[in-house]
Amino acid sequence: SDLNLKSRLKGKVWEIYCSGLDSELFLFSFHDITSKYLKDEIISRQLDLNLRSKEILARSEEIANFGVWELDLLSNEVKWSDGVYKICEFEPQSFKVDFEKGLSVIHPDDQEKALAEMTKAIQSGEDYKIEKRFITATGKIKNILSRGSVLRNKKGEPYKLFGVFQDITEQINSRIQIESFNQRFKTIIDNIDGIFWEADPETFEFVFVSDKVEKILGYKAEDWIKTKDFWQNHIVEKNRENAVNFCRNESAAGRDHVFSYQMINAKGKLIWIEDYVTVTKNKNGEPDRLYGLMFDVSKKREEELEMYRIKKELEEFYDQSLDIISITDEKGTFLKVNRAVESILGYKAEELIGKKFFDFLYKKDVETSEIAANYVVENGRLQNFENKYITKNNEIVNISWSAVYNEKDKVTYAIGRNVTNRLKAELEMRLLLDNTEESFVLLDKNLNIVSFNNLFYLTYKLNFGIEVKKGDHILDYAQADRKSFLKDLYSKVLKGQKFENEFSFTNIHKKSFIYNLTYKPALNHEGEIIGVFVSAFDITEKKHALNSLQESEKRYSNLFKFSPQIQLVYNPKRKKFVDANPAALEKLAYSMDRLLNTNYDDLFKDKPNDELLEKFSYLFNENKGENFRGISLVNSIKSTFIAEIYKNNIIYQGEVAEIILANDISDSLNYIRAIEKQNKQLSEIAWVQSHKVRAPLSRMMGLINLLKMEGVENLNRNEIIEFIINSGEEMDLIIKEITVRTENAGLN
Repeated sequence: SDLNLKSRLKGKVWEIYCSGLDSELFLFSFHDITSKYLKDEIISRQLDLNLRSKEILARSEEIANFGVWELDLLSNEVKWSDGVYKICEFEPQSFKVDFEKGLSVIHPDDQEKALAEMTKAIQSGEDYKIEKRFITATGKIKNILSRGSVLRNKKGEPYKLFGVFQDITEQINSRIQIESFNQRFKTIIDNIDGIFWEADPETFEFVFVSDKVEKILGYKAEDWIKTKDFWQNHIVEKNRENAVNFCRNESAAGRDHVFSYQMINAKGKLIWIEDYVTVTKNKNGEPDRLYGLMFDVSKKREEELEMYRIKKELEEFYDQSLDIISITDEKGTFLKVNRAVESILGYKAEELIGKKFFDFLYKKDVETSEIAANYVVENGRLQNFENKYITKNNEIVNISWSAVYNEKDKVTYAIGRNVTNRLKAELEMRLLLDNTEESFVLLDKNLNIVSFNNLFYLTYKLNFGIEVKKGDHILDYAQADRKSFLKDLYSKVLKGQKFENEFSFTNIHKKSFIYNLTYKPALNHEGEIIGVFVSAFDITEKKHALNSLQESEKRYSNLFKFSPQIQLVYNPKRKKFVDANPAALEKLAYSMDRLLNTNYDDLFKDKPNDELLEKFSYLFNENKGENFRGISLVNSIKSTFIAEIYKNNIIYQGEVAEIILANDISDSLNYIRAIEKQNKQLSEIAWVQSHKVRAPLSRMMGLINLLKMEGVENLNRNEIIEFIINSGEEMDLIIKEITVRTENAGLN
């Protein structure tokens, strides 16, 4: 057969044809095809290169998530590489792209901006770069970075625009996440009430300090960073060496650590710092960076000191408490008990350790106490449980217990108070309540009767024929027309309100009564409402007396109003007049407003003068209990007059006041003065009568006695008669003088 082959010979490419003429003769033909071979080789290699370039481009697009595009500005024809189709989630080369299709994948809100940038690039000839959004075939929104360049012909006219679309959605999301993380981190730093810091583990130079340092310590972050050994130098000297060495050693060992020390803030105040340090390491496991948070724990330190103080006080309270404080296990065995047990039970604390509290109980209380102990274990706590114990001296004491069970340690903490005296007092109080004039009843929250005194029982028994029993509902005893009212009232009392009202009724014996009822919440020792306390007091007689008093007050009001006598009401506490009757206003010539604003001392002048003091001393400061009697000068608008004053304490408008009665005694004083003048004149007349009349009268009586005597001669008798006549004339003159004096005195 013929043979055709190609071969290189002397730098050329030959095409050789061989044809057998016969079995021994062959014909060879040589053709120089070097130029043709080179041309074909170049074409082949170019094709191979194109294929490889396309493959590389496709792989690059896939790896870098981009696509190549071009726009023919003359024909508006658009070409996309496979990468662009994939970005838009289309099957590569599944359709021909035109300008409208290329524009449609751009988000509507970004189309105008994209066209403007493309137009600008075409006009200016500059490359452009823009971020925009694509809407993919499945409706996803992707962030695209678009870069483009403009190709121009020899005339400088633009004829093609080509570029790259890169899907940067992941980068954008990562950037958003980073920004979000940074924002959250900043928010955390800003809101943590502590100083976040970053430092080099070898040099202890700070590369970052959060702004909270200024709030907590008063220093600026930049000063902290720029100033060498700033942190070390602001630690209190006595803490400095230990704090710095501890942090260095722990950091060098790669251990996270927490330590406390005192720093001096910008104002010179000592601040306790608690520093939490995290050590990060490099690939070799060596400390690479220190991150820390400093907290101001000054308040915490103060609280710790306060807790220590409280602990000490509790220990003192435990030792000095008058109540028994004990710790027992689940079997009731004493594990610990304070010294108060000795004063209450007579046993020393060490005598009870290891023994069960049941061993010291009053026998009748053992069963209920066991139930109470189990209740504490099952429910966690029990309050105010009372039982009896036998003391070392064989006496019985009542103890009220409050207990809490600790599930973790399986122990019960209890406080026991000796209530023996209280129970005795309650018994005495019970006896007292049973003998009081007020009736009482205690109701629980369901308005069932818990307790009542004897008078409450008798009130219902005698008035309504009802025997009150514990456990009965109080509304069962109420009248039908009052049940709704009382139900609403009790509901309000159980919410904390108090009420007081009057209740009128006619009993089974047709006798009427009025009771004052008080409703108030019943509280336990912790101030919690546990029921209703009702008290009732018979005010029938008081009401009748009050009605009589009101009638009396009405009569008194009329007497005060219409009396012609000056009557004033004065409040000594407020030091002002509070009322006056019309007669007072008329006599004093005051208006009511003016009188109410007048001082007492401006109206009444105690002790008018020495003359009045002497003549009326019996009236001054005559106090008898709440009464007062005296005289005073009274300054009215028109004149000043003398009055006799009567005072008495009264209750006026709920306050202690004085009722002042004033009688004008000016006329009486004038009359007394006239009497005194007459008395003086009468005294002078009496002196004349007793002295001047007596002398002539005595002579006359003596001479008359001489005439009666025997042996008196006529001559002598005539002389005696002459003397008698002279004495009579003298007496006549004296009588005339008395008559004149009498007339002058106005006694005739």
